[in-house]
Amino acid sequence: MLRYAAYFATGLLMAALFTYYMYTIFVLPRLQY
Repeated sequence: MLRYAAYFATGLLMAALFTYYMYTIFVLPRLQY
């Protein structure tokens, strides 16, 4: 049961990092102008 919780937490962390990565790539260059 603990293994599935660890997988779920890792998946959430990866999704958050991916979203932050995409935000940094697409949104920040537009804000610099």
